[in-house]
Amino acid sequence: LFQLPKMKNIFWLCFSILPYSVVSFIPPIFLSKFLPISRSHQNRLRSSFFLESSIQSLDNFFKTTSSNSHFRDTFWQKTPHIFEFTIPESAFQMVDLKFAVDTDFLEAGRGTFQDGRSGWNMAPVSAPKGKSFQDAKLQFNDVLMALTQKNGTVVFNSAGGFIPKLAVVCLDSTNSLQLPLAVNMYLTNPGQQTSAPPHTDKQDVFVFQQEGYKRWRVYAPPAPSRMQRADPFARGKGLDVLSFVELAPPLLDLVLGPGQVLYVPAGFPHTTDTLVPAEFASSGPSLHLTVGVDCLIWGLTFAHLRGMALRRAGLDDKLQLTKLEPPVFWRLHNSLPLGFLSSEGVSEEERAKEIEQQLITRMCEAEPRRWTSPAEAQQQVDALPCIHRLLQHHRDITATFKAMYADVGFKQSPVSMDLSLFRSQPYFLRLEETMGQLQKWVADNQKTPADAAAGKARGKSKRR
Repeated sequence: LFQLPKMKNIFWLCFSILPYSVVSFIPPIFLSKFLPISRSHQNRLRSSFFLESSIQSLDNFFKTTSSNSHFRDTFWQKTPHIFEFTIPESAFQMVDLKFAVDTDFLEAGRGTFQDGRSGWNMAPVSAPKGKSFQDAKLQFNDVLMALTQKNGTVVFNSAGGFIPKLAVVCLDSTNSLQLPLAVNMYLTNPGQQTSAPPHTDKQDVFVFQQEGYKRWRVYAPPAPSRMQRADPFARGKGLDVLSFVELAPPLLDLVLGPGQVLYVPAGFPHTTDTLVPAEFASSGPSLHLTVGVDCLIWGLTFAHLRGMALRRAGLDDKLQLTKLEPPVFWRLHNSLPLGFLSSEGVSEEERAKEIEQQLITRMCEAEPRRWTSPAEAQQQVDALPCIHRLLQHHRDITATFKAMYADVGFKQSPVSMDLSLFRSQPYFLRLEETMGQLQKWVADNQKTPADAAAGKARGKSKRR
């Protein structure tokens, strides 16, 4: 064969490019073992390779992210993060929204605010025009009209409970993260100077840009002590105004395009607009989904556990949390290590003791004068019963969300007019009942101050 000139050329061409071909298929993180790459860059390579190599849809994204320790350790509830890849498969588009509005019964709000005088509020997109079902339901033209108004961002809250296609997204996400979550949907026409004013949210949010472009600016949280009566997780909403004067320069300032993913921790201020540069210009609206992880709302944080434990122990709780130093405040409001945040292969008893140790550390940080030692705090508070009750609460809440999303997504329950609203309504009621049962458990097991004083005295006598 080598006597043939053409075959010779092909042979030498293949031989010359072989080393580069082999190297190009070696993951960069493995090359870092032999090349002088910094540890921080190795971490970025490790994160981006293992994520980017398998991400084709939102389902793939959460399956991969939930097992990525680098994301959990570096970014979760610490700092915003733009993922260095795009998801090629769109989960939801305007054509899907039109179908959902036409065939189901949906509600939507339009974001409103007054510069410097109020935070972000919601006005209804439409009102019933008559007594019939058709007159009462939202029409797609109502959505299009709302988009043309000033500050015309249209919001579909908890859309996974009312739109089957998004319910499946929620079910896949919940199965991966094993935490309660919901999907909101936001639509904004191009050219909006402010689509959402600076504000904070109670959820840890993954933003998935589906169509169009939107500019995001994300900031470090201002010190809670600056506005002690304001909820640090609901700044810039209702009557509260979160001004740019309170904020440092943005941690991130970027334009999200279709397929891009952004993570924003709970409590981190952010603002959006669609005044994007010419290269990002789009003739259609921006549509993005937010998958919000709801640990704070459902009581799955160290702050909530601390309140439960003190109340059950009959101990006073006079601490004003917003007066704490920012690092102490945010650590106290961390999510409990549950779901994808928990250690693998440990028993429930081991997990409960791990949570107790982390709780006691945070309590001693928050009130160093109250607790002379972690051992004293642990003995007086006796948090393990509360922790076991919260572990059960987490299972109940997460299971209810899964059941709801499966029912809505696959239309399991026969309901009147085949409307998703009628499928999800019983589950939303069950979620509220589950939260009420947790509060009742705390009240039923609460000790009186006299009981707490007697227990403290017994503890001192034992130490003597």
